Amino acid sequence: MHAEVEGGVDGGTRPSMRYCVVRFVDGWKILVGGRRWGCFDFQVDAIDAAVRLAADATQKGYAPEILVQGPWGEVAPLRVA
Repeated sequence: MHAEVEGGVDGGTRPSMRYCVVRFVDGWKILVGGRRWGCFDFQVDAIDAAVRLAADATQKGYAPEILVQGPWGEVAPLRVA
């Protein structure tokens, strides 16, 4: 599931796809285009799924962005090493 957002995260040359990993009462979910996708018991599993969705979006020519909810409710870009 993908949803375009305005402007690209790479400077606007490609359409963006934004995936946001957030905690709900019943587990971790990925928000995509205002819709909930998946339900995971652990944050790491939701992040893994978001990374796979982002990889698929990259292959389709999109510039994906993954945002992750932190322990205090803040949302920040996923940092990868």
